[in-house]
Amino acid sequence: MKDNEFKISHSQYKMFDRCPLSFWFNQGLGLEPRDQYKSLALRQGFELQRVLSQSGGEPAQFFEGEELVPLYIKTLINYIRKFSLLPEDVAWEVRCEKDGIVGTMDLFKDSWLGEIKFTASPDWYYNNFIAFDQLETYFYLKDEARRGFMLPIRVPGLKRKVKEDECDEAMGERFDDDLWKRASHYFPGLDTKRPDGEPKWGRVYGHLECDKDEVKKKVAWTIGEIRNCCKAGYWPYRRNCFVGMKNPCDYMSICTTRTINDDIYVRKERDDLWERK
Repeated sequence: MKDNEFKISHSQYKMFDRCPLSFWFNQGLGLEPRDQYKSLALRQGFELQRVLSQSGGEPAQFFEGEELVPLYIKTLINYIRKFSLLPEDVAWEVRCEKDGIVGTMDLFKDSWLGEIKFTASPDWYYNNFIAFDQLETYFYLKDEARRGFMLPIRVPGLKRKVKEDECDEAMGERFDDDLWKRASHYFPGLDTKRPDGEPKWGRVYGHLECDKDEVKKKVAWTIGEIRNCCKAGYWPYRRNCFVGMKNPCDYMSICTTRTINDDIYVRKERDDLWERK
């Protein structure tokens, strides 16, 4: 680390900024929660994008108590495709790097980029401060991008009618009917009259609204702090376990118990651990 340059992603330097110790657990030790211990919102969002970007296939099965999630994902994707809410020729998972910064944006086409968020609180991503915090990195990495779309999709809140012993098929029909009746509830900002070639929902931000120079300075400072932590052999614990999150930090159990529970965590060989040039 002291003798070689390395690259850092948006999510990595944000993790370090929130808590250097969690960064060490994730990037230094390669620890990750097993799938069943990852947040449901994170897993839902990943699966929705995976199926949507591959233009086919079925959503993976979730864990006990989450059986309706694949049904919700499939119904939402069918609606997106039926009404062409996204261009068919959009590029998915576009990786860019510049000045030691690495980023992978969800969508890119022509002069715009997009970030899909599967969330119970879409308004969170309509907050300018939150939106710019993520989009500014991608605007910095992708010079040709002039507009950025925040594309939240609301997680369905419908529950199975237990007393009526509602089956999956009936539940699916009820959700599909609800989606047709109030599509803008699930796709905030829905406007099917938007020009072809861009998303039909969400909020758009311009690249001039973001401070690209701040991104470069922020990343350079973060890399310097990481080097200092390596040199000192000390990773501060900032106790930001719940800041800006509905779920606690993934590594909170390690900090509270002072042990690494192999039932909760898996140590993975990661190709992106401080990737060297």
